[in-house]
Amino acid sequence: MKKINSKKNNISKKFMVQLEKKASDLAESSVAKSCGMFTYEPTVPSSLLKK
Repeated sequence: MKKINSKKNNISKKFMVQLEKKASDLAESSVAKSCGMFTYEPTVPSSLLKK
């Protein structure tokens, strides 16, 4: 039972790392856009807020 749990935890950790990377990439691109001709308000996906 514990081995299954640790494997599941590893998968969710990898998933969270991917989510964080995507979020930081989005933040960087939004900053780049806001420094350009128009301002861009970054929005946080509701799926991230629910957790």
